[in-house]
Amino acid sequence: MCATRPRSGAGGLLDIGCYAVVAGRYFFEATPVRALALIDRDPGFGTDRLASVLLDFGEGRQLNFTSATQLVPAQSLEILGPSGRLEIAIPFNAPADRHTAIVIDKGESLGGELARREIVPACDQYTEQANAFARAITAKQPLEHDVADAIINMAVLDAIFASERSNSWAPVQI
Repeated sequence: MCATRPRSGAGGLLDIGCYAVVAGRYFFEATPVRALALIDRDPGFGTDRLASVLLDFGEGRQLNFTSATQLVPAQSLEILGPSGRLEIAIPFNAPADRHTAIVIDKGESLGGELARREIVPACDQYTEQANAFARAITAKQPLEHDVADAIINMAVLDAIFASERSNSWAPVQI
C-alpha cells in the first residue's frame, strides 16, 4: 500500500494539499516566493496527515490552508480581499451527481447574511478533465495546466516540505 511508503509520494499534501497550492497560484496569477509549514506525521505510515501551511506571494498576498487525511472530511475555499469574499463549497472534487455553491459576499454585513449564493450545476470534474485532455490531443488545443505548471506546483510543495525540515520559512525554488 502506497500510504506506508512516504518516499513513493504518499501523504496528504501531495494528495489533497496540492489543490490548495494550485488554487492560490491560479487566483493570484503568481507563484509564492516562500513557504512555512507545520506538519504532523502518522507514526505508523510516516506520511503527513495534518499540515498547516502559509504561502507568501509577496505584496501582502498570502495563502493559508490546512490539509488533513485523518480528520473529519470537509472541504471549502475562501478568498478574502479588500472589497469582498468568495467562498466555494467542495471546490476540488465536488460530487459528480450533486450541485455545489459559490458565496459572493461584498462585505455589506459582518455575518455575511447579505451575501449572494450561486448554485453551480452538478458535473463530473474527471470527465471535464478527460474532455480537456482529448481536445488538447485531437484539436491541438493547449492545456490550461500543462507539465510546466505541474513542475512549478511541485517546487512549491518541495518548499513546504523543506520548511518542515528546517522549521522555518523556505524559499520556493523554480
